[in-house]
Amino acid sequence: MVCGDIFCKYLFKSPPYKWLNKENLRKERKWKVKAYKFQPICKQCQDVKCCIIRIIHPRRQKTHQWAHDQHGAAYPDDNTAPVQSYSGKAQVFKRYKQAFETPFYKSLTKQLPTLVELYDIIERELPEKYKEYKQAQGVANPRFGSVRGIESLDNPIKTEFLATPTKYSVSSGYIYPIFGAFRSLLRFDEAEGTVSWLFDPIDIWNEVGTSIVQNTFETYTNPQLAGKDKQLWLSNYRIVETQSLRKLLGRR
Repeated sequence: MVCGDIFCKYLFKSPPYKWLNKENLRKERKWKVKAYKFQPICKQCQDVKCCIIRIIHPRRQKTHQWAHDQHGAAYPDDNTAPVQSYSGKAQVFKRYKQAFETPFYKSLTKQLPTLVELYDIIERELPEKYKEYKQAQGVANPRFGSVRGIESLDNPIKTEFLATPTKYSVSSGYIYPIFGAFRSLLRFDEAEGTVSWLFDPIDIWNEVGTSIVQNTFETYTNPQLAGKDKQLWLSNYRIVETQSLRKLLGRR
């Protein structure tokens, strides 16, 4: 039974996500910090919010208004990146506390099923995209499992959110800068108080996923450095943004 919190309302009502109530939440509890103090909500809400908000979180201006441009882009430029979602989780929790009741965050919460699905697809397909770009460079037998921060497993494990079987354990230091690139597709209608996608992020992943993975692994093969490097986050952002601009021009 959900508690009425907006996260519960839009996520836990969906049967595919009910597994989040159970074992995988325990992985996130170790990240609890003093800054993680919310309004009274149920335990399952708190833990899953840890998982999501530390990766995708709204960018705020000094005026504490949600930043967006005249076209409604929720993340309107490539000058900033949510690197702290990987390097400084306490700061992300503080931002969540500030954002809790805003129209932007409430509407962004409605996009959680898409965000979760996107993260799962990236985690699951990243090995395939890595092999695609390596083979395009003439590498006959790419060894994804030999990359630092990647573990090839004899027995499949489950992905972080949707528990999809996968043969590789991929460090979040590689996944976060890729997942964060899709911020460029989010649009915020201030009048309506709604967040939407300019294009389906999964379609964009299918179109430029190999390029993003190539950019990530040719920049770093160390997940600690990859997750904390602002320029990597921004260059991945630009790949997604450029693809969306191409699609917009193609409509004319």
